[in-house]
Amino acid sequence: MKKDKSYVKPLADDFTTRIPFNIVNLPSFQATVDVVGQFDEFVKVYKEHWKMHGCSIMLDEWTDTRGRSLINFLVHCPIGKMFLKLTDAPDKVNDAYMLFKLLRDVIKEVGEENIVQIVIHCASNYVKATKMLMCEPDLEHLCWTSCTAHCLDMMLKGIGEIPNFKSIFTKKRELVLFIYAHGEALNMMRSHIQRDLHRPVVARFATQFNFRQMQKDSMNEVHNFLKVVHSLVEVLYMVDSDERPSMRYIYEATSHAKEKIKVNLKNEKSSYQPIWDIINKRWDDQLH
Repeated sequence: MKKDKSYVKPLADDFTTRIPFNIVNLPSFQATVDVVGQFDEFVKVYKEHWKMHGCSIMLDEWTDTRGRSLINFLVHCPIGKMFLKLTDAPDKVNDAYMLFKLLRDVIKEVGEENIVQIVIHCASNYVKATKMLMCEPDLEHLCWTSCTAHCLDMMLKGIGEIPNFKSIFTKKRELVLFIYAHGEALNMMRSHIQRDLHRPVVARFATQFNFRQMQKDSMNEVHNFLKVVHSLVEVLYMVDSDERPSMRYIYEATSHAKEKIKVNLKNEKSSYQPIWDIINKRWDDQLH
């Protein structure tokens, strides 16, 4: 009996895929086709849960290796997260009105009656777009929540901008450049840590600096910096973990991190208060 190879035609019609035709003979190809065939049933199960228990729309903005701004739209419900779609949005991510239109379309696709909240970055354009949604007569029941991990990232970024701490990053960048510009130092580093460092992308002429003095002064500064950020990084790890939902723990964990920073800085208000101010600004405006 002649084999039916009609399923090859879609591949044959599109030479841009560069997929070899004999891929259809692989067992893994058939397994993939079977999974794709079950996708509609998978989506149906999730949509039933959206109706019964409600769901959250989640946005994840990122930049690919070609520098394009992309937005992932995901739907979260008690049984898990489902990827909805990816939007190539270089002309939309900085425009609140365009983001508003994108969100409006996603809400219609998921069903406005099924959505409880929208989780977004705490960037001003996202906040503005979401507030525009809240003004829509049929969407007044929705609420929006800032992405906790992104808020913690912004706290850490703000702390890193404090002059004393910012100088640490400058010096460490110089140290990395010095190591990679000198073969003996590079070989010594690799023999001890068995891996490469993250290298800053700047010119080699920046390696001309007083290496010994930097090495001597730097350790105390790094130690003080770690006293400050370690507690917040622990909270960030907890939030990013998939082991358990973190919302019930985030408030207590952040308060504990602040107290730990205070103790690590020997309860000196002039030392810990600037750190607290940075944390409180993000906390009060976007999470509390």
